[in-house]
Amino acid sequence: MGSKPLVELADADRLRSCGLRVTAPRLAVQACLREGGHQGVDAITETARVRLRAMSSQGAYAVLRALAMSGLVREGRARRQPCTVLGPGS
Repeated sequence: MGSKPLVELADADRLRSCGLRVTAPRLAVQACLREGGHQGVDAITETARVRLRAMSSQGAYAVLRALAMSGLVREGRARRQPCTVLGPGS
């Protein structure tokens, strides 16, 4: 049984501190945000799909909604630009 990377444990702790369950999709989306900065939902979904081998667009939106409602991420919109998601610390 291998140990989890410290970054993944920190992401799990952030989820728990906001009252969210720790799930593979939530961890994958958090990792995408941490690594990629400001990204569109499509880019986040594609990156999470690579990590998980499967993730629907609907699933990505649900994760992002939960993270936004908990205050872990926020939505950013530039004028005439598609929606981007600003990760932690943005």
